[in-house]
Amino acid sequence: MIELININKSYKVQNRRTGLVGVVKDLILPTYSKIDALSNINLRIEKGEHVGIVGKNGSGKSTLTKIISSILRPTSGIIKFEGELISNDIKRYKRSIALMFGQRSQLYFNMAFLESIELFRLMYGVSKSDAKKRIDFLIESLSLKDLLKKSIREMSLGQRMRCEIAIILLHQPKIIFLDEPTIGLDVEVKEQFYSLIKDYTNKTEATLILISHDVSDIVNLSNRLLLLDNGFLKEDIETSKFISTHNSSKIVELSFYNRSELERVKGFSVVDIDKLNNTLSILVDKDLSVIELLEQMENRDTIKNISVRDQDFKSVLLNYYRSK
Repeated sequence: MIELININKSYKVQNRRTGLVGVVKDLILPTYSKIDALSNINLRIEKGEHVGIVGKNGSGKSTLTKIISSILRPTSGIIKFEGELISNDIKRYKRSIALMFGQRSQLYFNMAFLESIELFRLMYGVSKSDAKKRIDFLIESLSLKDLLKKSIREMSLGQRMRCEIAIILLHQPKIIFLDEPTIGLDVEVKEQFYSLIKDYTNKTEATLILISHDVSDIVNLSNRLLLLDNGFLKEDIETSKFISTHNSSKIVELSFYNRSELERVKGFSVVDIDKLNNTLSILVDKDLSVIELLEQMENRDTIKNISVRDQDFKSVLLNYYRSK
């Protein structure tokens, strides 16, 4: 569906000298350095895929997303959409995509939501008959009936999020770009967001491209990971496979009858201590069985309960970076 071939992006940045003489030289004879934001990116994203783009700050995540969404032009390389160069018909491509930025609202704060719907309908060239069907569906699916005459500034964060989703889905995009979509949302509203987006993409086979520092976004919305580092594509892998490959440890939570037993656990990496509930969480090798663990503990007879869980995605990602 989307194909990137030999994509490179570089920026020319002026060097800054110090002192008064340096300032004058910068004005008369400026010098520049080249910064490579992306280097030789080749990838293909198929219809219906959910792709998460991850990496450290400055790794090229935002640049790659902006290039795929046609906000930025690459320095070199080509991008194809459904087999055609997007540069051949950029308007068609832009009408096939939708963008949602968690830190920037597309809606006008002083405008009633119903008026915003009409504005975006005209912007995307959606006919009134098509728009009515889609709006009726979105109003019912997202429970928006009571919000139509409200201005955005009168809404809660969760209500605004539902309105944002309705706006980006109004023209039935084939590709949805999400940039930090759940920033500032509480856990309950996040779960609503995940459910709404997955429901739409499952029904329409829309492609999802996600960039987020929130690991729960990546885990809940992506089935494929693109991991960038200093502008290079280091990993292109299924999310589940990445987690299993780089998850070398697991967390064991031990619950004791007496609080004093917490201090007797020695020789393990302690993740968390909950003295109120007499529990201790330790990090152990994922291949270590519970029986083998107990054999290493002197106070195993005082354990009330044991539970085992995998590390979260954030820890797995840290394991990956530490191994490089």
